[in-house]
Amino acid sequence: MSKPVRNRKTTIRDVAARAGVSYQTVSRVLNNSTQVSQGTREQVLRVIEELEYSPDPVATSLATNRSYTLGMITATFTGNSMVRVLEGADTYALQNGYQIVISGEEHRSRSEPLYLPFIKRQRVEGVLIIYHGSKNDHHQILRDIPESMPVVSTGYAFNLKNILAVRVNTRKGAKEAIAHLIGLGHRSIAMITGAAGAYETVERNKGYRNALKQAGIRYDPSLVVEGDWFVESGYQAALILSATGRRFSAIFAHSDRMAMGCISALVEQGIRVPEDVAVIGFNDIEEARYFSPSLSTVYYPAYQHGRICAKMLIALTKGEKSPASRLSADDLMSLETRLVVRRSCGAYFK
Repeated sequence: MSKPVRNRKTTIRDVAARAGVSYQTVSRVLNNSTQVSQGTREQVLRVIEELEYSPDPVATSLATNRSYTLGMITATFTGNSMVRVLEGADTYALQNGYQIVISGEEHRSRSEPLYLPFIKRQRVEGVLIIYHGSKNDHHQILRDIPESMPVVSTGYAFNLKNILAVRVNTRKGAKEAIAHLIGLGHRSIAMITGAAGAYETVERNKGYRNALKQAGIRYDPSLVVEGDWFVESGYQAALILSATGRRFSAIFAHSDRMAMGCISALVEQGIRVPEDVAVIGFNDIEEARYFSPSLSTVYYPAYQHGRICAKMLIALTKGEKSPASRLSADDLMSLETRLVVRRSCGAYFK
């Protein structure tokens, strides 16, 4: 009986052959050498992605006396969008010869995530903080990170000079969602926010208010209810909005999960969506298209956000002073939000 044949792991020589270069050139690209032209670099990186090549971090570490390990701190594993950020960062890191160790917790409060002492144990070369931050943060995490260590965040401590923040313009996405509802004839638009003080909450609030102001609609604070990004808070917020007696014809929720909870509460009260009240969420999680009614939302490029954060962090670990200059037009385009119109807003075109 013959033994089963194991799939052979893609090697650096496979990448070189496909790209039409020497394996030494591939190695230079992986090590961010300046001796490689931009055209050759882009060609090699395309082949690396096509072949899903991942350098062996253990062998590389032994050869270079580096750990090739990145630390990742997050506040929660529950939110779909944050998981996609994690996946994007991890995939990019592996494709470039790095491994990631993750520190996180199930977390619903508005304070920053707790520190877990993995940084010293794992010899990490840089830290990625996947946490949007808030005005209540005291930057306790940074006390445990050496000042010389590169740090990239998705919004945490973005105003500190030693932190590179890679952010998505969600204010623009929120403004587009509200403008869409206004274009459908809605003048009384309620909003269910994320956790108070969180960076993303503040940005989406600004987008909401900017769209109202541009349309000449007065901001009404009684139509705004605070949530916490999760389903239950959206459900409770819809009950609160209904109980106030205030009339509204549309609701914008800062997350798809809250939008889903909101719709459930409305339907239980005999309020039809979208016939009586239109609803738009934010993030475009996978469940959004399968929900009933399918959820109109703002697409947040979570996976791409994670990839670019990892790209910037790896560049910093290699000593680059201006890693953002490595972002291509495609990279920047991939961080754009966009409105996704489905049935819940009453303007489904397909």
